Amino acid sequence: MTIQLAGLLYAILPYFHYKTFLLCTNPNEEDDKALDPMSESELAELLGIDR
Repeated sequence: MTIQLAGLLYAILPYFHYKTFLLCTNPNEEDDKALDPMSESELAELLGIDR
């Protein structure tokens, strides 16, 4: 794994749901049905890159 990929993983790790491992905007939500999956554009905005 390159240092760039490790940095990317480090940046998105807090956005994974603790139980389902879904990449979402509300990773601390306890109700699985209330999870809001992160879209590609939301992820790109989070990382500060173009989609």
